[in-house]
Amino acid sequence: MIGRKIKVYRQAKGWSLDRLAEAIKDVGGKISKVALSKYEREIISPKPTMIEFIASALDVDPYLLITPTEYKIKPLYFRKLASLSVSDKDRIQSFAETQLEKKAWLYERILPKQFGLSKHKHKEISSMNAAEEEAYSIRDKWNLGKNPINNLVQIIENNGYFVAPVDEKDSFSGYSILLEDNEDNVLTALSTYNTNHDGERQRFSLAHELGHIMFYNEDQNFNENLANRFASALLLPEDEVRTIVGDKRTHISFDELRTYKRYFGASIQAILYRLKDLEIISQNYYKNYFMMISKAGLKKKEPDTLDKENPGLISILVKRAVSEGVLSRSEAEEKYNIIVGDESERDLSAVQQFLLLSKEKQEQILAKQIEDSIDYYKNNTELNDFLEEDIDDF
Repeated sequence: MIGRKIKVYRQAKGWSLDRLAEAIKDVGGKISKVALSKYEREIISPKPTMIEFIASALDVDPYLLITPTEYKIKPLYFRKLASLSVSDKDRIQSFAETQLEKKAWLYERILPKQFGLSKHKHKEISSMNAAEEEAYSIRDKWNLGKNPINNLVQIIENNGYFVAPVDEKDSFSGYSILLEDNEDNVLTALSTYNTNHDGERQRFSLAHELGHIMFYNEDQNFNENLANRFASALLLPEDEVRTIVGDKRTHISFDELRTYKRYFGASIQAILYRLKDLEIISQNYYKNYFMMISKAGLKKKEPDTLDKENPGLISILVKRAVSEGVLSRSEAEEKYNIIVGDESERDLSAVQQFLLLSKEKQEQILAKQIEDSIDYYKNNTELNDFLEEDIDDF
């Protein structure tokens, strides 16, 4: 267990075994690449002092390496068209794993009643119609109605899943990873998306990844097509599209498409593809329009770029966790890269120690604190001299 976590956190930083060995040396430790490899393959186990050195080198809390994972993490496939090296894929996958584990740990402790509310089976589907129905099922389950989705990231977070932006090359769009219980139910999941893409492309990627979270097909190419259909139906539900655009069109102006882009929150290319799928426009009209867009140089950079959406729930939960004593401010910064400036932070270890005491001992401590408070107020001359008319000064 420790070995696998060392490997995950190492790969999340994009480090080789040699690079980790050097980092351990920089913090005062000494270990060979061969020994680290044996740790990761769990042939041998590191001693506590070495765990400290490894954690320090990786810039993580030692507890993250030694705490058992309560659930099963299930990585999904990368898209075949993503021109990523093996090391790139390992790094992104490891980043997703570490992010999912930390976010799920926090969510389960701060919002335990909501953890796993979206529990479902990662089922196999075999038709485009099934993917379309899955999108409408999610819309019904999440009470989205038939209207456009204003903030997809917020909707995903509000329904128990996580998103994590990553700074990657243009060919990378998204990647997802599942968290399952012992009965293979998906309790939650995390999707990554590219911070360098425009808002409309990010939204489609996240909708696409949500499809992967809900279902799969063993044919990887067809699996990608199914996820695309799910994303199209989620962002551009048929009834609303037909209401706004019409049932049959022989001509659509580019200015009209720009209006639809802002309305639905989807790219012009995604809208055209959806209109073709719904047979609102013909196959030939779609091809000709797409060729015109390509020739105009608008395939990679469309006009009217949509704003990028950013996750916000974890920041809220981290700040709440600090206020409630679940996390210290230093842990919030180290584990979640979130700075909490509340000076009234309570010390986590003190809170934990108090909660571990017997009820009788807790009551004795509280009684003593009450007694000390009474003595303080009785003997404080400044408070005794405080008169009612002094309130006017405030």
